[in-house]
Amino acid sequence: MSSSQKVKKNHPRLSLYAMALALVWTASIFTGLIWNISHEQNNTLEIAKIQARIAYEKDVIYRRWITQHGGVYVPVTEDTAPNPYMANIPDRDVTTSSNKKLTLMNPDYMMRQVDELATEQFGVLGHITSLNPTRKENAADPWEAQALRSFEEGATEVSLLQRIDGIDYMRLIRPIYSEEGCMQCHAKQVYKVGDIRGGLSVAVPMESLKEIEFLRILRVSLGFIVLWVLGLTAIIVVGVRLIRNDRTRRQTEEQLIEHHSELQAMNLELDVLNRVSTAISQTIDLNKLLNIVLETITGLELFSVEQKGGIFILDGKKMDLVAHLGHTEEFMDLHKNMKVGDCLCGIAARTGEIIVSHDSCKDAHHTVQYPGMTPHGHIIIPLKAMNRIIGVLYLYTAADVKIQEHNINLLRSIGNQIGIAIDNSRLYEETKDLSLRDPLTGLANRRLLDIVLERSFARASRMKRPLSIMMLDIDYFKQYNDEYGHSAGDEILIKLAEVLNEETREIDLVIRYGGEEFLVSLPEADLNTAHDVSERIRAKITAKTGITVSIGIASYVMEKDKEELINKADSALYLAKQKGRNRVEINI
Repeated sequence: MSSSQKVKKNHPRLSLYAMALALVWTASIFTGLIWNISHEQNNTLEIAKIQARIAYEKDVIYRRWITQHGGVYVPVTEDTAPNPYMANIPDRDVTTSSNKKLTLMNPDYMMRQVDELATEQFGVLGHITSLNPTRKENAADPWEAQALRSFEEGATEVSLLQRIDGIDYMRLIRPIYSEEGCMQCHAKQVYKVGDIRGGLSVAVPMESLKEIEFLRILRVSLGFIVLWVLGLTAIIVVGVRLIRNDRTRRQTEEQLIEHHSELQAMNLELDVLNRVSTAISQTIDLNKLLNIVLETITGLELFSVEQKGGIFILDGKKMDLVAHLGHTEEFMDLHKNMKVGDCLCGIAARTGEIIVSHDSCKDAHHTVQYPGMTPHGHIIIPLKAMNRIIGVLYLYTAADVKIQEHNINLLRSIGNQIGIAIDNSRLYEETKDLSLRDPLTGLANRRLLDIVLERSFARASRMKRPLSIMMLDIDYFKQYNDEYGHSAGDEILIKLAEVLNEETREIDLVIRYGGEEFLVSLPEADLNTAHDVSERIRAKITAKTGITVSIGIASYVMEKDKEELINKADSALYLAKQKGRNRVEINI
């Protein structure tokens, strides 16, 4: 058989191989795209659930406040008529000295009007419902009825993505428990305190979240399309080049060897991209993600890097070394105050370009030097998300190691993947943090208190360590609001929160407990220490704001649970109010 015949026979095989490779490449890209789209959709649903929970928590706080006060009196208007379901309650309707007619509004009546405003202004739907409603308007729809029955079996939350009147909503419902203040309106329904009386259902519109999801999916899809086109183009170019040069048996063998090498490199790059993609998809937690990134990248043989490196995250012009591998404390101290533009990492953060330094000991731009530094090379990769530089990944190589150009392009793609993953993780953390913080003061809320104080109480009980609780309340805050307005009252709350943060330790937890009442958990602090801290805080608040506060403190002795300890501090606060306010009282 002649050489020309061999070449002709090899052409179809090469074409089929290229087609198969194109199909494999296309399948890999399609699989990755589908996974990323599913990931974005799941993120959208999770964010919607978080927003629904926030809306629910807001409604619960409103209800609890009005329940604790036994209802509130409001002017009678066309929109707010006397509640017929409260006709049996004495003094439901009163007339002021100025002949203004007022009617008592219970929690359910208030929440209906609040939910109507929320629906009108923000599109958020709210519905108080029950399997045994007093008002027919509170009757449960089929989904709510099923959820309420599940509460009786032990469920605490039910959610569903549902279309209502042509609009997609994330619906969420949680149970409403009977409280002492509910009995005046619902006693005839034979509820006891603590019984499940019904549920509070909220529905968050998905339109804005879907728009964000669409843009993110579009961006991801465009990235995959570009990657697919580049890979397919490379396959076609390589295939055509092999066929054109495959004219003699010797040339054919050489081309096959070259082709095999290129395919190996391509498959290796695909494997690298797949390993990185798989690694960064393992978690949404930022700290875990950063450690996984370092372990994965330094474990790749393709770039000949050492098991050493780190990640800077940008905070304005500041660069924080948030994760590292193989560094000493001395090294960490030298990099505490890094800024954009400093050393090689700072230059990469400023320019957005990958930097390869063959020997950093001889590189004039490697300005951070330290004793005992041995010759080494650097690969420094900017981490980008939506064309923003959010951080820098730096890796170590042996001195004078050469990096191929196609590997530089691969590193750039890896940097973009990692940047997007970090950006998504930070967005998740921010959204999660919003559900645990008071929006006005930025302090922890009751939900975070339940989590943290439970651990502190368990430790104090198990290890016999000190634990104190401080309850603080602003004196005559209602009069302050009436005289100066609620905006001024909000400013006072913010300043008070600042003082509490300034005068407490990192291990302490400051919580906005409700309204103008604050709680401070003081681990490892006995009564004397807690008293000194309380007096200092009381004086500092008056000096900074001009208002006074009353404080009650208690320390763990043999309490059964954290609620009993909180109640002791609350009793001490009540005693401080009785004794004239602007003082600290101790409940031993």
